[in-house]
Amino acid sequence: MDAKTALSKRENFQELLDTIKEDFKPMRQKLKEKTFDLDNQDENGKTVLINVVELRGNTEQMWVLLDFGADPNIQDNEGKTALHHSCIVDRKDMIICLLLFGADPEIEDNEGKKCFEDYKDDMSLIKEKIDDIKREFISLTRKRRKFLKYIFDETDKDYGAKILNIESLTNYYVKINKEKEDEARKDATLFIQGARLFKSTDDVSITFEEFIVAICRIVKVHGMKVIDDFINKFKEIRKKVEPKVVEEEADANEENKGD
Repeated sequence: MDAKTALSKRENFQELLDTIKEDFKPMRQKLKEKTFDLDNQDENGKTVLINVVELRGNTEQMWVLLDFGADPNIQDNEGKTALHHSCIVDRKDMIICLLLFGADPEIEDNEGKKCFEDYKDDMSLIKEKIDDIKREFISLTRKRRKFLKYIFDETDKDYGAKILNIESLTNYYVKINKEKEDEARKDATLFIQGARLFKSTDDVSITFEEFIVAICRIVKVHGMKVIDDFINKFKEIRKKVEPKVVEEEADANEENKGD
């Protein structure tokens, strides 16, 4: 590689790294507007994806990179992948995200260690559970996942609740499905149990990645229509409260049909 090419690759890498430090919406837009080498590596062999892990960033950045085709299995100079680094910093949300997008836990680093060797949970069981819903995850499509993320993030509004724990999920079922509180709490508990992958976590709260796992399990048993109905119910209630926002979002979705 000549000096000019090397400089260009470094500049491309740095610009991409700077981009991912932005909020995920402008980051997604910038990735649409400009071609980046998402698998470019720095002098330590670390991809931008690995840098996201080391920066202890949020998984929104990781989702966008993986959605745009970043390879989760590239190894750095020590032979470690993004999955190795996620296990080192004990980020369960990142581990689930990477496995959903095809990260390989069997890859060994330069010392012959797989990412899960020293991990406290049984990762062969975790991977088995992820593999069981991989087809359903693919069928969700990026658009459905984007709206599910919006639902997950909503909080303290008349039309929804932030789905992070049993209390907020119970509240959501009462508002969206018009369930009685005791019935809603039972359903919320079952949903969170269905989201749980790791033993070493509490039983009352879930990450977005675990939320998606639970959604995929529902799709596997009941089909995609249940999830589409779930999303549409939320849209109907939301439209009564913020009709202008819903109209603007519909226009944005129309413009981004290829996304």
